[in-house]
Amino acid sequence: MDNISVFTCRLAMGKATFDPRKPTLLLCVHEASISGAPVLGLNLASKFSDEFNVVCMMLSGGALSENFASLCTATIAPRSGSVRDASPALLERVILTRVSQKFGLDAVLTNSVECAAVVRAASIASVPCLSLIHEFSEYSDPRRLADTLALADKVVFSSEILARSARSSSRFDDSKLVILPQGRSDPPASSKGESYTAYLTRPIDAQEILCIGCGRVEMRKGPDLFISTAIAALRRNNKLRFVWIGDGYKPKSDIHYGFWLKDQILRSGHENNIEIIPALSGPHLVDLFRDAGIMLLSSRLDPLPNVALDALHEGVPIVCFDRASGLVEYFQTDPVLKALVVPYLDTNAASETICNLVGDADRRSAVSEQCVALARSLFDMNDYVKKLNWHFADIRKGKVR
Repeated sequence: MDNISVFTCRLAMGKATFDPRKPTLLLCVHEASISGAPVLGLNLASKFSDEFNVVCMMLSGGALSENFASLCTATIAPRSGSVRDASPALLERVILTRVSQKFGLDAVLTNSVECAAVVRAASIASVPCLSLIHEFSEYSDPRRLADTLALADKVVFSSEILARSARSSSRFDDSKLVILPQGRSDPPASSKGESYTAYLTRPIDAQEILCIGCGRVEMRKGPDLFISTAIAALRRNNKLRFVWIGDGYKPKSDIHYGFWLKDQILRSGHENNIEIIPALSGPHLVDLFRDAGIMLLSSRLDPLPNVALDALHEGVPIVCFDRASGLVEYFQTDPVLKALVVPYLDTNAASETICNLVGDADRRSAVSEQCVALARSLFDMNDYVKKLNWHFADIRKGKVR
């Protein structure tokens, strides 16, 4: 079915005008959903359009399809389903050859391990390929990861913990490894949805401090750990308000997870102070960060989530678990922010750290200022794209030799 879909992929012209003086970049995203890697891909499409004619290939569709079309010279997507598991040889013959004939093809950028078939197709075509890896090997498809590590000309990880994870799964040439934290992504433009306050069961009291968690409601993101931390913190300070923001919460139908999250909240007796609300559109998410006093990154494994970078830029202190995210290694090198890192999945330590911040307004202000300073120095999108361009120039020269 996936190989049949390759032949039904539609190439559509985008709104960006083709410039024959520019090289052409094929940017591949695994899907066009409003989620971490595709949103980063959308920002990369915008930034790279200064240097390249950007053709975006979406291995499956989604809500951001039109956003990509507005920024790119052309887009390619299956009319239905996914081509994630398509034959690389077929992708090379049907897709890459078509792009090359119409626009030229100078480089490929893949934005997920899920794009491994396109990495292999680029290798068949001898087109320079740079791959971004945002996934831990622990939850990645081993074959896709091995293909990406073996065949991409350079592989970019957002943190050393991700690179270590990849090394534990598959051998690869360290000379093509790059550690480069991504820049902050602008959220997709949208006026849809409601303010977070519209979803709350009661308004936030002026004396309450808002602690947030963000992400799809799933085991990896740890909303159960967020709730456990909230329960422990509320025993110490009842002026805290905990709100998780993310889609996928279905307590009536999801008997494997959602039901138990609701039950956990109700049995704690803190249902007035702990809530789960739907995901927010860009502008409303920014408003949330500006109102939040603290964020808890409760993920069991999370590379370097966009929401964490958004929170840092808005000065929101982020309490996080050691060895669970790429954010940790950047915090641990900072004399102020390293105190926000607590032992792995230790919800009691997380609750204590949150309560200590809440109880010391001066310290919280100082930590907030340091969050902004770190964000501006490390997680800048313009700097990120400039460095990716350097690596593109390097691998393109290597292919010519």
